[in-house]
Amino acid sequence: MISVDLSRTGTAADPELKEQILSIADDLFEGGQEMADWVGWPALVDQALVEEIRETAEYYRNKCSLFIVCGIGGSYLGAKAVIDIIGHQEGSPEVVFAGNSLCGEYHESVLRKMHSNITCLCVISKSGGTLEPTIAYQVFKQEMEKVYGEEELKKRICVITGPQASPLRVEAEERGFRIFEIPEGIGGRYSVLTPVGLLPIAVAGVDIGELVNGAVALSSRRYWAEEGFRYAAARFELMKTKTIEIFEYFSPRMVHLGEWLKQLCGESEGKEGKGIFPVSLLLSTDLHSMGQYLQEGRQIFFETVFDVEQWPDDIHIPDYEDGQAGGMTMNEVNRCVCESMILAHSKADIPIAVIRVPQADEYHVGQLIYFFEMTVAITGSLMGVDPFNQPGVEKYKQELKQLLAQKNRRA
Repeated sequence: MISVDLSRTGTAADPELKEQILSIADDLFEGGQEMADWVGWPALVDQALVEEIRETAEYYRNKCSLFIVCGIGGSYLGAKAVIDIIGHQEGSPEVVFAGNSLCGEYHESVLRKMHSNITCLCVISKSGGTLEPTIAYQVFKQEMEKVYGEEELKKRICVITGPQASPLRVEAEERGFRIFEIPEGIGGRYSVLTPVGLLPIAVAGVDIGELVNGAVALSSRRYWAEEGFRYAAARFELMKTKTIEIFEYFSPRMVHLGEWLKQLCGESEGKEGKGIFPVSLLLSTDLHSMGQYLQEGRQIFFETVFDVEQWPDDIHIPDYEDGQAGGMTMNEVNRCVCESMILAHSKADIPIAVIRVPQADEYHVGQLIYFFEMTVAITGSLMGVDPFNQPGVEKYKQELKQLLAQKNRRA
């Protein structure tokens, strides 16, 4: 089980705050908030659906060497995070994520990759019209039509979308593409454990059953009443004096976990002039660029450190002259860096929460996903904002729509 060490946060237990958190958690478990169906999803997910996802993933694993996923935000970050942490399993196609930017050079590189691989394509958009994945989907679909033809295309394209009759869904139904549905009551950043995340994750060979089981282990009122509430309470208290939360991890494989957390926190809590600004750092790499600021800069932040106790692979360091780390493993030294940083920063009175993860496996990653989904939902509610909407995101989209219309008229 993951655990949380709050001994260096400088926060104290507040019985009144705990009661508020338990009331919010009860409301979430009872379905009292709109767009919160993800709360009960892991425990209630239809096993027939999980099996269908597994079988579909196995079909694509045998069908292609390159599996392209077009999605942005919650439609790719969670899946990318899980695949990076666990790793592609032997015999799996390469899972490449696209449609998460409008960079022509990157998408050209994916097209080139298609030329030397047998390709299948998955597009994910709940609305069926999100700009970035729609553009990428059109580009890659056109290339696949040239190579495989119309009839074969229906065997190689999968659409994950909402129940509404969007152009994407209508096309998928008319052309016979495989369709998975995104639950109506689950928003993108909370959708990792739905088909949105589970299909790409399964194609990479990751055990989605264990991923879901890990989430189930934390999806009980008892856990949140006895243990889970503590980090949410500490976070909420620290928000009163700090403006930045820095997520810190000690492996490049966790970079996209940080990216997912940035969206989860920023989009859920950043409203009405409120919220903590989420950033992430890869250590020890960033200790050689940001370490000085962390140690002695403006104290406007608190740190949340991920301490993974066991990775599946490691390497021994040979003895060398005047070597401090000779004879140790790299992961042992990495954890020493983690411990020394915590000690140094805590001596500078920087609040630090430590998330201890026993192993970098599916079960514990599933726990991490659910733990942070629930924590952010609770802290957002404590702040008095709706943690499940994102009205500010629509502002730039409205401006973009008008600008594109102007450009097209000129053309």
